[in-house]
Amino acid sequence: MTDFVSETQRTISIDEIKVDESIDPRSEVRSDTKIHEYLDNIDRMPPILVDQNNRILDGIHRYKAHLLDNRDTIKVEVVEVDDDTDAFIKSVKWNAIHGIQLSEFDKKNIAIKLWRFGVSDQESSEILSLSSRTIHRHVAEAKNQLKEDRKNSVSVLSAEGFSTREIAKILNEESPHPITGETVRKYLIQYIESLVITKHNNGWSVEQIEADLIKMHPEQVKNGLVSKTLENYVPKFTEELDDDVEGVVEATTEVEPTTEAEVQERAEAKSDVDEEKDQDSNRIHVKMQYKLLELGTKMGLKVWVASDDRSKSFEGKLFSELPAMLSTLPTNVRARVSQSSERVDVLWLENNKVVAAFEVEHSTSIDSGLLRMSDMSIELNDADIAINIVAPSDRLEEVRKKLNRSTYKKLGLTNSCRFISYDDLANKFNDVMNTAETHDGWQDLLDEIAFKL
Repeated sequence: MTDFVSETQRTISIDEIKVDESIDPRSEVRSDTKIHEYLDNIDRMPPILVDQNNRILDGIHRYKAHLLDNRDTIKVEVVEVDDDTDAFIKSVKWNAIHGIQLSEFDKKNIAIKLWRFGVSDQESSEILSLSSRTIHRHVAEAKNQLKEDRKNSVSVLSAEGFSTREIAKILNEESPHPITGETVRKYLIQYIESLVITKHNNGWSVEQIEADLIKMHPEQVKNGLVSKTLENYVPKFTEELDDDVEGVVEATTEVEPTTEAEVQERAEAKSDVDEEKDQDSNRIHVKMQYKLLELGTKMGLKVWVASDDRSKSFEGKLFSELPAMLSTLPTNVRARVSQSSERVDVLWLENNKVVAAFEVEHSTSIDSGLLRMSDMSIELNDADIAINIVAPSDRLEEVRKKLNRSTYKKLGLTNSCRFISYDDLANKFNDVMNTAETHDGWQDLLDEIAFKL
């Protein structure tokens, strides 16, 4: 974007001036008081700022004062801009430092417009002198609407015969906010799942569902999405296997041990299996913690791992030696939280404040993690902390049922806690780590991968 470059002031016909609402930072309501104030001092007013196409960048009230005074000409100063985004940003900056103060309503609309132009939350935060959290709150509704619009577009484009890659390309041409083929695929899976479940609940047979999906989404048949969804979400697919499964169970059922040696051997074998399961669970737990820590670092945050896990490592990288890892929690946090809160699996911090908390629950009880994060939120008196359960996708319903308990409803977790599946975390990790692009921020990352319960 170009910096402010002052050209020679000139006087032009007032009919040449253009008011473009797309680059106007203020709401439609204008101040008649300010217009009349300028009217009384019109000859002492500085020139209005316009771009090379005579669109007003700053000075709408001065312009209206000239119209009210029936002036034929107006003094202008021309500023070269690169494009509409550059014009809007310059207009925002100039309107923010003088004249009528921008209202909260204006600031919210500006934040949304900046986001739609493709400006990152961090840039918007600097332009409007607002915190990144406030910016995120202002544009959250617009972001959610874009997500829903894209989900609808994905289903429509799929029915029109476009492939996943082609759909991603079309959507990226419509918006400055990139969408990956993997995200398109996720939306398609969700859409096909909903179709399968609805049709199945309405009494359609497997064959009817499959025939309908083949006709509606031929490209998704080719890439296997349809067959995968049918296998996962239509119980009838497994019914014909019941007899075979029973036969296998009967054939493999072992005779109960009769001697003390056999009993001991069986106990040792079971112990080995249990130990192997525990080791596998621990490896996965550590892997997910590492991904969360690295993602937080990539988002420009400080990170914290549970005090009991600081000595752990993943692929030779010690958690305690990660560059954004805090050796101790900030004083303002440490002074208020209990030891239990310090054992939350992963924390993200921004400006010495906890902004997100994560509990990885591979096979252990969901309750302990929920209570730890809830305790911490209460201790810090901060309901805005993003609370997340990270677990295998097949635990989603279990988490949802837990959160329907009266205890969690009273604590506010039912509406604030979100679910992140291992697959979504892994996909986003690979996406973020394998690109040099700057992402909008940690809030957007969580909005993309976290499922609101």
